[in-house]
Amino acid sequence: MMDIATEPEVRWGAHVIAQMLRKKQFADVLEALRQNELNRTLDLTALVCMGVGAVVGAGVFVITGQAASLYAGPALSLSFVLCIFPCLFPCLFTGLCYAELSAMVPVVGSTYTQTSLALGELAAYMVAVCLTLENLVSGSAVAVSWSASVCALLRELGVHFPELFSHSPVVVDGYHFVASGSILNLPAVVICAVVTAVLCVGIRESAMVNNAFVCVKLGVLSCFVCYGLYYAVGHWDTFRENITPFIPPNEGSFGKFGTSGVFRGAGVVFFANVGFDTICATAQECKQPQRDLPRSLVLTLVICTCC
Repeated sequence: MMDIATEPEVRWGAHVIAQMLRKKQFADVLEALRQNELNRTLDLTALVCMGVGAVVGAGVFVITGQAASLYAGPALSLSFVLCIFPCLFPCLFTGLCYAELSAMVPVVGSTYTQTSLALGELAAYMVAVCLTLENLVSGSAVAVSWSASVCALLRELGVHFPELFSHSPVVVDGYHFVASGSILNLPAVVICAVVTAVLCVGIRESAMVNNAFVCVKLGVLSCFVCYGLYYAVGHWDTFRENITPFIPPNEGSFGKFGTSGVFRGAGVVFFANVGFDTICATAQECKQPQRDLPRSLVLTLVICTCC
């Protein structure tokens, strides 16, 4: 027989396991939706702009150049091809899954709520932790990239921002973390605070700001592509010299040019194309979530793939 002294512990353990595996009921989710209704102000255009704004971010302007200069060289175009077929097509399928689930459960919480309905609280908690870490890492990477761009612009204008407050305290050197000697990346902190303030104002105002920035970003990319084509056609000999050799020889380590650099570049540029699932978090603020969420996800992936 089981020792009587251990029975309360067994019951407590069984209770904890039952709570971790407990699933939310769809009726309870809908009831919470009715009790905590948000302002439904986002239409299809706002959702597409939000998705494009999340995907076409600093990574397109910064990470793409780093991948070309450090890993793939002129063969970065091959990295994009490798990124499109084995990576972005699965992203399209993932986006379709997000679209279907968001249309079925058009409430706040997105992946967390959907997981808690299907797999229980423990799985939903693990998903929430992973999403939080993802947003922290990607948000900090974008903020640091923005800070570097602003500091470079200030230097061009003759304003030298103190090195002590323009870099992260810890930076990556190859495969190691080293101290940079800086105390705080002040521009990165400022932009995070500004974006947070805009989000706190309201969904309508933040959507308007996002739409404006999306138009600016797409305009800059279009001008850059058009000028690049114009330069290549007008200076064909120089352009041919710049892309020769097309795949630079490897420098002795994995990912440092050569074939391995092409694959490493594909992994780097793929990071610049994540974030489309952000749309699903706005399900309770959409005017017609069952119709607009699937369409906006597909349109976002199509637009960003073409860009």
